[in-house]
Amino acid sequence: MFKTLRPSPAMVVAVTALVASFGGTSYAAATLAKNSVSSTQIRNSGVKSADLASNAVTSAKVKNGTLLAADFKAGQLPAGPAGPAGPEGKTGPAGAVGPAGPEGKTGPAGPQGPIGPSNAFIAEKATHNVGIPAASHTVLTETLAAGDYTFMASAGIENTSGSDGEFTCAILEPVGDLTATLGEVVVSLADNQKAAISVVGATHTDGATIELNCDSTDGGQFATVTEPRLITTRVGKVD
Repeated sequence: MFKTLRPSPAMVVAVTALVASFGGTSYAAATLAKNSVSSTQIRNSGVKSADLASNAVTSAKVKNGTLLAADFKAGQLPAGPAGPAGPEGKTGPAGAVGPAGPEGKTGPAGPQGPIGPSNAFIAEKATHNVGIPAASHTVLTETLAAGDYTFMASAGIENTSGSDGEFTCAILEPVGDLTATLGEVVVSLADNQKAAISVVGATHTDGATIELNCDSTDGGQFATVTEPRLITTRVGKVD
């Protein structure tokens, strides 16, 4: 049989004192004095964010120059001023000239313009005798309105004076008190000799009567002008 052991009164007192001493030590650890915990009493990496009270870390607790941009929440740091513009880049080489494009199509022809102010006038007769009186020297006449004109006169002329003679046929235009010669031809003919003549000219007139005029150089010869014709054509402009 086992024998029951009973603790002595001294043993009970000793155990009670031991427990009390442990309890006193625990109480002392929970009620630390102010500024009694230093860095040496804290295990490295032992303090966590949950151990810190709200707003416990202030600027005074942070060493200057130790925080990094990565330590701040996005959008918390204000943007700095814009930096100076960088140097302008170099211009690249010019590209090669491309090939010429295809020739464009010919456009449609425009409408035909109106006909210019052209009119032809013909003065003619079968024969005309040239003598000494000045009136006989006017072979044909044509009265014109103001405008630009070209002229062409043709005829046959025969010397009927009985001796050699020289004759001048001209297209004349009166200009005030003077007479302008628009064109002329001179022929020398023996007695009864014939010749064909042709005279051309052009002018601008404000309105006048032009004439085909034939006369002898000495003023004393006679001639017969056959089939004289004066053709006058009005044109857009005479240059």
